[in-house]
Order: sequence, then structure tokens, then C-alpha cells
Amino acid sequence: MDDAPHWLALARGLSEVAPGWVACKSVGGAPTEASDLSSAAPVEEWDVLSQEFRRWAAANRLGPVVVCTHEPHVLHLIALDGPLRFFVLSLRARRVVRGATLYVPETLRPVTELDAWGFRRTRPGAEGVILGCTEFGMLIGAGDASVPLFDTTVLHARRAVDLALTE
Repeated sequence: MDDAPHWLALARGLSEVAPGWVACKSVGGAPTEASDLSSAAPVEEWDVLSQEFRRWAAANRLGPVVVCTHEPHVLHLIALDGPLRFFVLSLRARRVVRGATLYVPETLRPVTELDAWGFRRTRPGAEGVILGCTEFGMLIGAGDASVPLFDTTVLHARRAVDLALTE
């Protein structure tokens, strides 16, 4: 079964009912990647998004729908389709890695677009790369990438010098 039409209908419906919702992963690729759709949305919109997911699941004869809240700041909605198939919609209120918040839905707005299929998503492509470990700056240089590189070792050193010179 080709799942792309199902995902596209769901993504359009979610975009219509919740202005803060944005897909963070290619919806066209979702069916080939374990049938999941990662997205971000303010917690205030989770109820209306859950209702839309349930409406979509019922219209596609999927179910039951299972709600999973095991991960902090994330709501997973799972529609079962037989014993070995399922669709997962993940709604993130924030993306946290190692205790640091990478984004909240509001910070994604500047890099969001209305897709040709009619739903909101983050624009494809990176606008820059953060070299987050000390050795990365020794391995990768500006000529190795088509986007700006931000070496955190250099950034931290410059800031430390600036702070030392202002005291």
C-alpha cells in the first residue's frame, strides 16, 4: 500500500486546524521511513491536532489510536493498521538534546514554508552547521561545506577574550 496519499491528507488537515503546527520531516518520505511523521506544535494546539489525527485515522479505517506520552515534551499519536503496521505522528513542544533546548515551535517560523502539497513544513536544507565538538574544527574547514560553519571552540574562545578585555 502506498502511504504517501494518507500522509499528505493528514498533513494538510493538521495545517488547516492548527496554525502553529509544522512538519519537521519530509511527508513524502515518511511512508518509506517506518511510517512516522515528526512535527512541532505548541502544547495549546495538541488537543485539536489529536482530534484531527483521530478523524483522519477513522476516515482511513485505521485504529485503534494509541496516545503515548513517555517522552518529555512530546506527544506520540499512533494509529494501528493490523498487527505489523502503524502510523505515528509525533508532536514536539520542544526539541531537547542533552538538556539543551534546540527549538520550540515558535523558533521554527522563520524557516517554515507552505509546501506545494498544501501543508506547512520546515524548509529543506541547512543554513549553517555547528561544529559542536572540539576536534571538528581541526577536521573540517570553510572549504568543506557550502554553508557557514560555526566552530564552538572558536566562538567560546572569542567570547572569553571579549569578557576578559571588558573587565
